Amino acid sequence: AAGVANMARWWNDMPQYEGIFDNQGRVRPDYYAFKFLSLIRGQNLPVTGTVPDIHAFAARGGRWVNVILWNFPRAGQGNRTKSRYSFHSKKTVSSGLSG
Repeated sequence: AAGVANMARWWNDMPQYEGIFDNQGRVRPDYYAFKFLSLIRGQNLPVTGTVPDIHAFAARGGRWVNVILWNFPRAGQGNRTKSRYSFHSKKTVSSGLSG
């Protein structure tokens, strides 16, 4: 019972600074990240790679392919990594990520 009361007080009474809106109703940077992710719709595409610290997902929406890449190195600070991506249409895209 004490745990439920504590959780209710935390979520209902305490100001929440980890949300997508601040106390004045202005959007925080997280909002734009979630908005961007919500726009990626369509056929989910498989993504594979050879660098374990780089992760990705992709979706085909009409004639566009949207790819999200992120780099969370396990050992703290990462190195600059060049990546190359190939699609079924034989087109290749290159990019770089810094950790």
